Amino acid sequence: ALEYTLADATLMISNLHSDGSAPLTLDAQLPIAQGGSIGIGGTALIDGESADIQLQLKDLSLLPMAPLMAQHTHLELASGTLSGEAQLTWRAGDTPSLQTSASASIDRLRLNETVSGERFLEWQALRAKGIDFSLGPDRLVVKEVRVSEAGAKVMVFKDRSLNLAKIMVATDPVAAPA
Repeated sequence: ALEYTLADATLMISNLHSDGSAPLTLDAQLPIAQGGSIGIGGTALIDGESADIQLQLKDLSLLPMAPLMAQHTHLELASGTLSGEAQLTWRAGDTPSLQTSASASIDRLRLNETVSGERFLEWQALRAKGIDFSLGPDRLVVKEVRVSEAGAKVMVFKDRSLNLAKIMVATDPVAAPA
């Protein structure tokens, strides 16, 4: 399970009309106890026909994701934060559509090998700019990704296999139905 705890969150909704004659305005500030914050703002029609939302993540700690990583890999998430901004536009209509323009970064990431505790992968910053995502039509474009101050441990064993192939936890194949 993934769990983040809100600390002193604020939510303001204004221009709320039961007849849906005008879009409501939303502003939420969500400080996260584990580190970082989430900001949400924008407008939406109460009937769900349309929404224009701005989302901002600032230094959201990735450490609550460590148990999920441990279920599937032989790696320990030692550090990392997520930041980003996104503009989401929803239109229901005859052909529903969702369009998103965003940028994101994962900073100060470090993954250690579970058994040895040694660094497996780290970077100071990974930044993605020009992220355009849409449903209706389905599309994903990422214009630029930059990684700075990266380091990794890559080993070739005597059997010519790589340590990269051994980081995943082995799973039992699902039995095919008879």
